[in-house]
Amino acid sequence: MKNKMMVIVFAIVVAVCGGVIETQAMPPGTFAIAAHGAGAEGAFDGWAKKTAGAQKWRSASTGDEFLTRLEDFCKNNDIGRLSIFSHGWTPAGGPGATFPGLVFKDDKGFYINKVGYDEEAADLSDLQAKITEGKIRFAPGSIIWMNGCRVGCGDFAKRLSKITGGTVYAATGSCGPQVINGQETGLFSSSASPWGKWVNGVKIINPNKTDDYLTTPNNLGTNYLKFWDLGPTVRTCDVDGREKNHFCSGEKVHVNAFGLAPTTLYKIWIQDDPVGEGNTLVGGENPNTALTPRSITTDVNGNFAPLMVWSIPKNAPVTYHKYDIVIDKQGDGANTGKYNKASDGIDSASVVGFVAPIPEFSTIAIPAGATLLLVFLISRRKQKR
Repeated sequence: MKNKMMVIVFAIVVAVCGGVIETQAMPPGTFAIAAHGAGAEGAFDGWAKKTAGAQKWRSASTGDEFLTRLEDFCKNNDIGRLSIFSHGWTPAGGPGATFPGLVFKDDKGFYINKVGYDEEAADLSDLQAKITEGKIRFAPGSIIWMNGCRVGCGDFAKRLSKITGGTVYAATGSCGPQVINGQETGLFSSSASPWGKWVNGVKIINPNKTDDYLTTPNNLGTNYLKFWDLGPTVRTCDVDGREKNHFCSGEKVHVNAFGLAPTTLYKIWIQDDPVGEGNTLVGGENPNTALTPRSITTDVNGNFAPLMVWSIPKNAPVTYHKYDIVIDKQGDGANTGKYNKASDGIDSASVVGFVAPIPEFSTIAIPAGATLLLVFLISRRKQKR
């Protein structure tokens, strides 16, 4: 009877918590997976090592093994940055031309839906189950890069982004490395169809305009995404770490970062865009001097979780002001107090970090809706005449 009562109590707790078993968060880390079983294993292994380091990559031959690799990594880290090197799909697509996911050995890949594939295949529902159980954890603001040809077609990347709550980059065209003078640069092309980007399940339109990782598409629709030599990742976000680049009056601006120097003191600055190499950081450009510059010490992996750097007043006028975030390393000699690419982080180096304040959606939607209604009524009136 006692054991039965304990089971009932546990079931109630799980139900109240929405079925999610809470686990203690681990420091975010960088990881890479190289797909095996469909060819090009040597190239995938080499790229995985370059993106994540010799000790932070693994190979996988099946969807089940892919999830096991993520689960093993999460025994010591949450997933902050994940690169996946695999084959994808021809222009005709996979079965039913649905571009169903990542290609591993035979029909043992990682798909939107594994029905009809090998028993060692896995799908997004399996990943969701392991996230719910706390066996696989993605850090707030996590980023996933996928270089498989056309894995960004269909809904796979969108749904993966929604499940992980982070950002997903995926090729929508044929994908391959850029090579200059016989050396790979770390840039990968998406040919004739630009790289796709999704944040928490939402597709970003023209992402290269707000993203340093992406180049502008050429007249053929080809652009490049940087996979290694990334440097630190610094992003404005919401309180949960979801990337956010535009803020309304009354909203709070947060910042998180990956890949800085470990256990190191930095100061977070908000500066007018643009910020260039060697520029002195100006206190008067911080819109909220009560919070910034703000000191922060990174964790053992060089990361820090979302921190609020500006609470925009509700009555702040709409200015569409362009800002950059600079993470300035302290104790860096003459470089302290200046932006220095070699030791600092920035959001963003070639595009605007964030824009604020902007109008609330309702202040735009209501007048626009009223105007459309007026046009409709006038049109109806003319028709009656």
